[in-house]
Amino acid sequence: MAADFAPKLTDLKNLQDLAKIFALPMLAVAYILQTGLVVSMEGTVWFEVDWDGNAAAAWLMALFIVVLKTLWSAFFGTLVNGLIWVLQTEFNELFYPLTAMCLFTIGLLGLFPPQELAARVMSVSSFWFYACFVWGFYFIAMQKQSSGE
Repeated sequence: MAADFAPKLTDLKNLQDLAKIFALPMLAVAYILQTGLVVSMEGTVWFEVDWDGNAAAAWLMALFIVVLKTLWSAFFGTLVNGLIWVLQTEFNELFYPLTAMCLFTIGLLGLFPPQELAARVMSVSSFWFYACFVWGFYFIAMQKQSSGE
């Protein structure tokens, strides 16, 4: 009976494989959930969805904004991933597990914030914290991949 609830090593391997697929999309979704379907900079709105106007035009603009924000977040996610890869190769298998540990910690603190952080954490979309878990598993998978396991 207890064996039914115990995590299996294959489950962990599946999480790592899924993390390789979902790391960048989760980053994009977290960014879109936090900022909305608006493209703006320093208070100037460049693109936004007008749901009161033509429905087809609104859906097309929403799709355009999703694509733009997905590309934007994927660019920065790949940039940070590359930086961590460079640090990993320079410091011999230290940065992937360290980064994963930090991301797991941020994820847990975001989902179960201490009293002094609770008010500040509420202004951040909880999806960011789920994305931290996925990225943590991603970096564990990358560490195993780089070590040849």
